[in-house]
Amino acid sequence: TSHDQPRLETMPHDLERSSASRILGFARDVLGVDLMPWQVRALHGQTAVSDDGTRPRVSLVSVARQNGKTVCIASLLGDWLLNEARERGTPQTVISVAHKLDLATSLFNYLAPILEVKCGAEVSWSYGRQKLTMPDGSVWHVRAATPGAGHGYSVDLLIIDEAWAVSTEAIDQGLLPTQRARKNPLCSMWSTAGDSSSTAMLRW
Repeated sequence: TSHDQPRLETMPHDLERSSASRILGFARDVLGVDLMPWQVRALHGQTAVSDDGTRPRVSLVSVARQNGKTVCIASLLGDWLLNEARERGTPQTVISVAHKLDLATSLFNYLAPILEVKCGAEVSWSYGRQKLTMPDGSVWHVRAATPGAGHGYSVDLLIIDEAWAVSTEAIDQGLLPTQRARKNPLCSMWSTAGDSSSTAMLRW
């Protein structure tokens, strides 16, 4: 209590470069919010780049409700769509999922209109097939977290919201295999507390 440090954490390398400051700027300038210290710390850890160029491939952040998880996810996702194609030299493919489609859609409903107005994105609002395309060709798809969710895609950034309720089959068979052919992809999982049935979250 009385501090913003995590209870459990994979030790970060403090001197590593990361995208945290850039994401902080995106949140402030595009979303109109100031990220809290815990959010910046979590984003630094999962976007860190070591001296040899390697990056984390999987991240899991568990935080209590009403602490700013959705804003943190939106900041990471929006910044990735806006900036990573230029950094990596190729358009990016992003998929965001949650255990229920309406929850996955709520993130899209929050972030997509902002990217449409401020960043020139094109948005398709067809329920269950929501899609956003950035001017540089980067694409964001929204899906429910099922074992077939990622079939047919090669994904650079995978966002899994409320990982406590997402099955091992959906992650291992449907989602993570979509990143095998990508260079330095990130699977970013976020969740509130799980229970004894949250096998995938407990494993990670």
